[in-house]
Amino acid sequence: MAGLTRCVSDGDLTSTGDHLPEGRLSLLQKLETIVAPQRPSASPLTIVVVMKNCLVALVLVGLASALPGVRHRRDSFPFLFELPSDAELVLGGIQTGFDCANLPYGYYADEANNCAIYHVCLPYIDNNIVVTRHFSFMCGEGTVFDQEHLVCATPENASPCSQSSSFRRSNEYFGRTDIGFLEK
Repeated sequence: MAGLTRCVSDGDLTSTGDHLPEGRLSLLQKLETIVAPQRPSASPLTIVVVMKNCLVALVLVGLASALPGVRHRRDSFPFLFELPSDAELVLGGIQTGFDCANLPYGYYADEANNCAIYHVCLPYIDNNIVVTRHFSFMCGEGTVFDQEHLVCATPENASPCSQSSSFRRSNEYFGRTDIGFLEK
């Protein structure tokens, strides 16, 4: 990376003998004191060439980092929980294995973890391939995820965790404007 900050080697800063119009020369002399104060022998034309080379190098680095194949995209897997560090200390042993496959967008209680953990499944299409993102969260201490109301609540105020899968229909309300959530 040191080469990108300097953009040229010492051998590149030699005078070419070319001349510039008087107006540009004074501007370039001012730039020379800012850009290359350590090389007072560098001609203004050489400084312009060096600045152009630096600009081209920066543009190429920017283009390379913008290419989709070059960026690293983090994937979510059912066994890769994105919970706070040391969540096991609060929850005890965490059971992995919740799978978002074939689930529509929504919030889902994790029955294997006594509903203390819930997951957000987000399917989308990327290059004509269905990809599902999987995000995991934990409820606050002493609360569990209520699949019917899609909130963390105390166990006595929540639907039974063992019946969570029967309340997954609550996720069908996302994006709908024709009916209210849990309207009866």
